[in-house]
Amino acid sequence: MVDDSGGGDLKYEKLTGPLSPGGIAIVFLASKPGSASPCPAEVAAALSLDPIAHGTARTSAFHLTSTVPVSAYSMYPYGGAASYFPSATLLLPASSWSTNYLSINAWPAIAAGRNPYLQIVAAENDTVVRIDPNVKIVGTADVVGAERRFVQSWTLQRGQVLQFTQPAELTGSPIEATKPIGLFGGTQCTNVPDRFGFCDILGQQIPPVGQWGANTLWCHFARGRASTSACASRVSNPYRGDSSARPTARSSSTIRRRHPARPRHSPRDKRSRS
Repeated sequence: MVDDSGGGDLKYEKLTGPLSPGGIAIVFLASKPGSASPCPAEVAAALSLDPIAHGTARTSAFHLTSTVPVSAYSMYPYGGAASYFPSATLLLPASSWSTNYLSINAWPAIAAGRNPYLQIVAAENDTVVRIDPNVKIVGTADVVGAERRFVQSWTLQRGQVLQFTQPAELTGSPIEATKPIGLFGGTQCTNVPDRFGFCDILGQQIPPVGQWGANTLWCHFARGRASTSACASRVSNPYRGDSSARPTARSSSTIRRRHPARPRHSPRDKRSRS
């Protein structure tokens, strides 16, 4: 459990019972000796080794459960490291997983050993995963490859991970499965903003297509000014050097500022309580 109420450095206390409402618990999953970002001195990870295979391979996932609903996040490396900033993502519960996805990586490779990756996690045994790749999937000893636009299938068991790590990103490739799967995408190390070092690791859980919306509107609102804004029907990514996709301003819109009431039983602040 984390306690930051004292001002100054964080303190870590072993959680020996239920987590109180509004409390924060950190599960340190793995830390191998000599890691660039070791666990804090007063805690020990569940595993003292690197738990997954690297490159394009079959590997395994961690399964976390709780007795009541919780909000969970994954962060790697925890607390940053000498040359990496941490990447974090909200974890979608397995009950929200589905069978249809679109592949999303972060960036193509920027150098050797700095490749995009895609991870598919099976929730049930005998899950057949099919991908229609828009680039060639380079096979390895335990993962069959596929030519571009050749639908390939792989069978996974519960908790298994099908991981693709290669220079050519699979972004936009359709994925379907016979049973619910979870999808993660990212890159081993890339520059954010584009063309500026040093590189950072990126990782994100990707929601299934059924959870996407059909219409998205983006509005910029400057603090301290009148509550009007130019809305855009298309949003560019300024970090990726995409100059072809620029927001198209529409008529000025009025933004109504609303301060909803705090949900019942929610914590009053972000700090955990012992």
